[in-house]
Order: sequence, then C-alpha cells, then structure tokens
Amino acid sequence: VTRVAHLKCGWDLTTARDGQGLHVEVKGVSSSMPSVLLTRNELRRAEADAAWLLAVVTSALTDSPALTKFDRATVTAAADPTVYRVNLAP
Repeated sequence: VTRVAHLKCGWDLTTARDGQGLHVEVKGVSSSMPSVLLTRNELRRAEADAAWLLAVVTSALTDSPALTKFDRATVTAAADPTVYRVNLAP
C-alpha cells in the first residue's frame, strides 16, 4: 500500500497484491450513512479508471466504525452534483 493523496491523482492509496492493483479513495463520515463528497478529479478517475475503488468508513468517530467498499460503477451511478463553484472576479 502506497499513500498517494498528496499527488492529486484522484485516489488516496495505491495497492498491489498478486499482480492486481487498486486505486483506493478513502472517505470517513461520522454518521452511519455512507454519504460522501467527491472532488471533480475523484469522480473523473472513478469514471475512467477500472482499478478505482471507494472505501467509506461510517461511524468513524465511534468505538465501532464500519468499512464498506463501493465499485466505480456504483459510485458514478449514484453521483449527484450538488455544489458549483462560481468565480465572479474579473
């Protein structure tokens, strides 16, 4: 496992095992519902990268956090744009 979040590649961890690689985006939420925000870059990688995977830790601030993994097809199908940046500077 290699941490790559600082490289802004669209995922946080690169893993390799038995010749299989994964690009894992990790999100943590305090609630028990796996509802997260993705950046545009993360969503683009999910759409284009067959090795991309989302790992969500729910109840992250409790004594019993839970990890759920979501494949890229599930993530991209559920993606709903809710925030837009509006730059009004000349």
